[in-house]
Amino acid sequence: MPLDLRGFTYPPPNEWEGLQNLSNHLERNQIRAQQEEERNSAKRGVLTKLMMDYADPKEFLTGSPYDPVITNGINNILAKGSQLISQNKGLTSDMLYTALAPEVNKLSAASQNLKVIERQRKEAEDKIKTIRGIDQDKFNRAFKENAYYDTDEKGNKILRDLYTVDPSKDYADYTLKNSEVFNNEGFDQFAKESKTYTDVGRRKIIDPRGGYKMFKTELTAPSHLISEKDKEGNHIGFVPKYEIATDEGSDLLHQFQTEQGQPISAPIRLLDKKIFNDLPVSSKAYVRQEANKYAKLHNVPLNSVQAENFARAIAYDELNADSKKWGAEKTIEEQKAPQIKIFAPRQGNSGSGESELGLRDVYREIKDQFDKVKDPYGIPLTILSGTAQKILKQYAATEKDPKNLFLKMGNNGEIQLREYPSEDLITTIENLDVNIPAQPSVKEKRSLIQKANGAVRNVINKVTGKKKVSW
Repeated sequence: MPLDLRGFTYPPPNEWEGLQNLSNHLERNQIRAQQEEERNSAKRGVLTKLMMDYADPKEFLTGSPYDPVITNGINNILAKGSQLISQNKGLTSDMLYTALAPEVNKLSAASQNLKVIERQRKEAEDKIKTIRGIDQDKFNRAFKENAYYDTDEKGNKILRDLYTVDPSKDYADYTLKNSEVFNNEGFDQFAKESKTYTDVGRRKIIDPRGGYKMFKTELTAPSHLISEKDKEGNHIGFVPKYEIATDEGSDLLHQFQTEQGQPISAPIRLLDKKIFNDLPVSSKAYVRQEANKYAKLHNVPLNSVQAENFARAIAYDELNADSKKWGAEKTIEEQKAPQIKIFAPRQGNSGSGESELGLRDVYREIKDQFDKVKDPYGIPLTILSGTAQKILKQYAATEKDPKNLFLKMGNNGEIQLREYPSEDLITTIENLDVNIPAQPSVKEKRSLIQKANGAVRNVINKVTGKKKVSW
């Protein structure tokens, strides 16, 4: 039977229009979804920025050993916030703040506590900068250990839990009292600022030939120093005032080393109590610090006599080492060679009067030439008298021509005989060694005295008109 196609049209009416409508609907949905995502993304961006501002690391970090711990806490807060933002489309800023606030507030409170402690440390640091005797680096390390660390059973330092740090304690005071932060620089400052005194002493100097010269000296030193003398009473240096440590009436001895490294047994010196009490606070703290170590090592109380003696002995040694450069010695008078004296009657009197016959002073002749010429390079030997030249040649045991010799003043004021042109030192010139040979022999002295007596008689005869004088 044939197919009846009547009433059938192809394609169906409005077929393409339906497809077009479907496509337009899908496109509108896609656009709306994209716009929704853009709005959500913008919202997440706003919330993320709010969260980053809320948990800004700059507001929490303190410059303390806890900064790594704080950084880890901030990262945990940000991770939690990011998860909330990504998983909750309806999340608002208030909801985000509410969710993060407990952890942020806890971390913020701990951070503020640390900042209080760090301010305390910096204020103390500014003060101790002006105090000699406190090691600033040691103070900072000890302060942080006392504030932030505990000690385990093995003696290791362990960082305390962040939320147990206590800002109410005075860690600066605790550190100064309980930690080894002091050094010995305060002793030098004490010596430098002490009032000075001036006294007179004497010193004997022995030359290589076995002769000696005696000098009168002016001693200037801080008031806590005294002149130390040898067995003959000569000044040999400055030392702090001291007492000798004793035990049941006997001096306590200790094995010391000389500057040359030789062992020597000598009494233990303790710094004078008044000077000890006058030491600056930092010096006392240093001594206490060292005495405390001594007391622990020897298992004796810190307030025992042994610990006190140790402290005063340490103080003496420190002050002795620092004070030597503040004492000065100056020669103010040189002992001169004795004068030969003769006696003659006073005018118009049968009694005796005193008349002096001075000795020849070659040493003074040399010194006068230095004062006159004032040449830092020295003076030629030939400007001296013939007698002085002869004596100097004999003293130096040299046969060199005086024209090739010159005299020069050394740094310590000694007179040196040197040779042209090498300027080699031949010898130093000593007072008595050049003056003794310049004096006349006994026979010559007697002759000089007779001549002097004769001159006195002539004067008296002219005045009195007498021809003879009874002596």
